[in-house]
Amino acid sequence: MRIGLDLDEVLSRFVLGLVEYYNSTYKTSLKLEDFHSYKFWEVWGGTKEDTIKKVWNFQNTEYFKNLRPVEGSQQAVQLLSQNHELYVITSRPIEIYEETALWLQKNFPDKFARLEFTKNIWTKLGGDMKTKSELCKDLSIDAIIEDTLEYAVECASEGIEVLLLNYPWNQSNSLPKNITRFDSWDDILKYIG
Repeated sequence: MRIGLDLDEVLSRFVLGLVEYYNSTYKTSLKLEDFHSYKFWEVWGGTKEDTIKKVWNFQNTEYFKNLRPVEGSQQAVQLLSQNHELYVITSRPIEIYEETALWLQKNFPDKFARLEFTKNIWTKLGGDMKTKSELCKDLSIDAIIEDTLEYAVECASEGIEVLLLNYPWNQSNSLPKNITRFDSWDDILKYIG
């Protein structure tokens, strides 16, 4: 099976690193539970433009370079890579390709067939980048492991099975067809088998 994996909050603890950086830099006391949205300006206030600048500043720090892997992700990827073809499909800005590739190689050495970047709000480059569902279809992805409800719904609507890791920002009273919610990587491994 070809499995797509989102990067942040599926493989790396991006929000946790961002919280540590933000609290240290802006003298706040944010917690992961405060992130009811992945549109960070809805969490800490300010404008979308100001938030994009803050996230870019974060991506130039040691907090970002030293993001921790999501609990259980390294062992799960090791097991999945034995029987499945794995692709990282991220909405990070393509401008940080090198940093992203280095982090993946350090934490998940030689486990992925490809690293792909999608259209997103963070990138400074224009161009004709594809959406996550378009990339999944191009790569013949059977299932994607995701944390953002918007991307999960987008992929599910194209017939792609979505395994949604449970976080405060992806809550919904009901999930569309093709989306199943999971609390941990252990639960995902039991499901995939």
